[in-house]
Amino acid sequence: MTERAERALANMRFSDFGRRTGLRLPIPMDYSQRYNELIIQVVQIAMTLRQVIDAHDGALPKGTLCIIGANVLVFLKRDGVAFADVCLNPYAVLHLNQVDRLVKSAFVHRDLFHLLANMTGVLQDGAFLESQDGTATFLARTAVLLGLSQGMLVALSHSERRLAGYG
Repeated sequence: MTERAERALANMRFSDFGRRTGLRLPIPMDYSQRYNELIIQVVQIAMTLRQVIDAHDGALPKGTLCIIGANVLVFLKRDGVAFADVCLNPYAVLHLNQVDRLVKSAFVHRDLFHLLANMTGVLQDGAFLESQDGTATFLARTAVLLGLSQGMLVALSHSERRLAGYG
């Protein structure tokens, strides 16, 4: 496919029409088919939650709780979110100036399993780091690392396209 055709396709994908007709997240699932997996994951997050609460004098660190809360609120948003509005697409960031994708994409999850797995990690690691650094420093470092990691992905993708001879 030529670069011109790729750009035309990307522009259509990120147009109002493309965003209205595309995939929405979270993807609806029949959890009855994956009941055993769901039980295992819920037990795992419950054990992690208990360990974190025990390690922090009966409370969850506020910054970690805020990050988990923001992720859960986005996940529970009525009618979900359009994937085309939030995916970390380097073309949309660089050529359409949709810099907000650098942040939005970090709060969207494909399904309940994706959310639970990620929030288990945030709970365990976030609580530990926040207890070491304090809430303000933890949240500041999280924001900086989010920007750096997402920005690095966009930069690497842009560099790869240049090396391959695309604009």
